[in-house]
Amino acid sequence: MDVPFRSSGALSRAHYAIVRKVETADTVQTADQHIFLEIKSVQEQLAHPRLSIVSTQCSGILDRINNLSGQM
Repeated sequence: MDVPFRSSGALSRAHYAIVRKVETADTVQTADQHIFLEIKSVQEQLAHPRLSIVSTQCSGILDRINNLSGQM
């Protein structure tokens, strides 16, 4: 489904990008790989020593993603 960013309901362009990657993946394994790489990217951002308050707000989202990835 090709939905433009403005109509997508995505919380950010990054959110929109990962959803598009998963939706357009050729296989379940490819979709899982996109999700895994996104989780790793967010974990690295959160582990940065100069993490800002704004950045920590996404940690709740990361927890939810980790919970979902553990259920796969």
